[in-house]
Amino acid sequence: MVCLPRGSVTNGVTDTRTFDLDYRMTSVKDVGTGNIQYLSYGYDADNNVTSNTDHVTPADNQTLHYDLLSRISFASGPYGTVSSITYDSNSNRLAYGATAYVIPGSSNRMSKEATSSITTFPRGISAPSGRPRSRITNPTSLRPRSPQARRARSGMTPSAAA
Repeated sequence: MVCLPRGSVTNGVTDTRTFDLDYRMTSVKDVGTGNIQYLSYGYDADNNVTSNTDHVTPADNQTLHYDLLSRISFASGPYGTVSSITYDSNSNRLAYGATAYVIPGSSNRMSKEATSSITTFPRGISAPSGRPRSRITNPTSLRPRSPQARRARSGMTPSAAA
């Protein structure tokens, strides 16, 4: 399935996204006078992203492995290779390579990363410098929802939607 942009694009860039039959994004390609961005995604049977292939900058390719609870157990990419990733019984990450995290027993919110204290607000985490933390983007969160899934999320039944 290929989704093309709606309406006119005024900057001359065409964005094309492809999805597999499970509505998982398999690629995104932005083309102007050349490829601006061209990423392909691979998945395992549990819908975890296992590869992120950058066709424009191959040095940015990523490989991810997961444990039986779908937690990242291995990561390799432009940041290096990380294979020592540990979690507590609530699946809070305790270590990612040489970086240790502190999760107080009274909550599931991180209070310290390495030697930096983390300020927690009701809507999320702020880095010590006040800048938001970067995260690995999961393209499955960007995939389109089927009408049935949208109705289920909104609490509508098929008869109520008709």
